[in-house]
Amino acid sequence: MRRSLLWLLLAAILDDDENSKHVIEAESLEKLWNYKTVKEKKVELEKNLEKLRKKFEKEQQNLVQQHEKRRSQLQKSYSKLVKKISTKGISSSLEKPFHHSMFSIPAPKPRETGMFSW
Repeated sequence: MRRSLLWLLLAAILDDDENSKHVIEAESLEKLWNYKTVKEKKVELEKNLEKLRKKFEKEQQNLVQQHEKRRSQLQKSYSKLVKKISTKGISSSLEKPFHHSMFSIPAPKPRETGMFSW
């Protein structure tokens, strides 16, 4: 008897479903945004996004600073090199003026034999 009651109940439910034709409609997006859990998740995601933006900006600033530092170091080393070359070139030309006698071969000294002194 229990079995027949179950079948009757199940049949009644199935008949009811077929006759009523339930239509499932999606909720509007505006209504979904108003749910508390959705609002909380949205706030959490906005906070995470803001953290990522700050991190990105900080890394970008660090990269720019490193680039500027490296550029200034290269500029300083270049300036030192130019200064060194220019001062070395001027000082060497003042200390040792170029003369054609620098490249001539000196004449040999006469030997002293002891008998004649010239």
